Amino acid sequence: MDFLAFDIEGSAIGGGNCIYDFIEVRDGDSVNSTLIGRFCGPPDRIPPPIISTHNYLWIKFQTDASVHNQGFLANYSSVDVGII
Repeated sequence: MDFLAFDIEGSAIGGGNCIYDFIEVRDGDSVNSTLIGRFCGPPDRIPPPIISTHNYLWIKFQTDASVHNQGFLANYSSVDVGII
């Protein structure tokens, strides 16, 4: 998954812990899957490309609705690696 645009309210407290608004990405199909990262901040903090180990990414967007930034735009693509 690649983020094409990114502007999510960041946290000035604790070095940007993303406590108000954030995008959480997990490597799997549920909230219990391995955490890849929790992302927030201005456009210069756009997350790097994210690659899953299988064909699932679990994505959560959380907001406290107090600050209205531009948001985000992401693109997800898959690659058929064939049957092993």
